[in-house]
Amino acid sequence: MSMAGSGWGLLGSTGGARQLQQLSAGLSVRDWAVASAILAPIGLAAAALAAHVLLGAHSGYSPLRQTMSVMAADRPVTGIMTAGFVWSGLCLLLTGLGLRGVRRVSRSVLASSGLCAFVVAAFPVSWNSFPGMSAIHIAATSTAAVLLAIWPLTVSSRSAAVPFTFRPYAGVAVTLAMIGLLAWVLYEADQGGLLGLSERVVIFAEMIWPAIVVISGARWLRSRRTDPGPDGSPTPVAADAVGPALEQTRD
Repeated sequence: MSMAGSGWGLLGSTGGARQLQQLSAGLSVRDWAVASAILAPIGLAAAALAAHVLLGAHSGYSPLRQTMSVMAADRPVTGIMTAGFVWSGLCLLLTGLGLRGVRRVSRSVLASSGLCAFVVAAFPVSWNSFPGMSAIHIAATSTAAVLLAIWPLTVSSRSAAVPFTFRPYAGVAVTLAMIGLLAWVLYEADQGGLLGLSERVVIFAEMIWPAIVVISGARWLRSRRTDPGPDGSPTPVAADAVGPALEQTRD
């Protein structure tokens, strides 16, 4: 079912309150952005699981100690893992493009993390055609991890009318948690024995949060559409309902 121009509108007009059904030309979270946000971690998890099963218990690979990039270096599963990286990158890119009710910087950060996943897939650590190949791979993974860690801050709003996932305290708390997880990865890479586990926890935590944000925003908007006001009309949404974190653009 189409909602506000095949998406969920987030803002009214700049002149004041506006009913949700009038937002067909306004900002929105596209339906396909909701789907892509959900499918990003699912696709990568499915690829990693399939690759691990295909390698078998006698391959010597340990998901607790070794990263997914190392698993992708094994030729029997290189294609599966490459597809998983590309899939997750494409989903993140689409989610960033479909979040048309947030700041451009927020959309850009999320979409850029998806582009980094394409680089990860294009420059696997198994390729040694030139010395910088692994360096490019590591740089891309590190950049994506940092971008996704700070992304919660970019969607924060000071308005009390937005879902909790858009509140500043949620953005700060999640970003701090992500930074803590990244510190865990650095520790394991230096002297720990659970690098594979820490990497997986970080990757999926960072991809799951955008899905939570998108879903909570969609649920909030749907409730605003369906909950009648005192006079029985749909609940209006003020122009500043989502505060400075959201901007008005016309695509």
